[in-house]
Amino acid sequence: MLLLTSDWHLRGKDIGVMPGILEQFEAKVIESGVTLILHAGDMLDRGNIHDSHGGTGPIVKPVIDMMKRLTHRGVEWVILRGQHDMNEKSGNDGLPVFEGIEGVRIVREPELIVCQELKILCLPWMWNSHLSALSHAMELFGDAGGL
Repeated sequence: MLLLTSDWHLRGKDIGVMPGILEQFEAKVIESGVTLILHAGDMLDRGNIHDSHGGTGPIVKPVIDMMKRLTHRGVEWVILRGQHDMNEKSGNDGLPVFEGIEGVRIVREPELIVCQELKILCLPWMWNSHLSALSHAMELFGDAGGL
């Protein structure tokens, strides 16, 4: 089963409520038999999420811990970059904190991926080039013979 989510906007001021919300999310994923979580962008509130409420580590640690528990159970993650995940000035994003987690894939460029026998045409946010990215994605769609 596929679970589609987006716009978590992780940020320091939510540190106090995050563990409870993530615990409920994790339980629902397990209970429902979800095997693939597709996060369609804006995992972070901004590319650099540390603030007066907490540093990046404490903000993302509960999410990373939950991801690891779920991937250990065989749940895969595909995370598309959204505009809030990026730093507009540098063009970099804050998603490297999720890289290296087995079973988690970060998508930053238009890409056609196959995950659990499902073809997924991914179109992450791209500053100043969104229309050309869409054009490239449509080429990928055509090359795949449609979905």
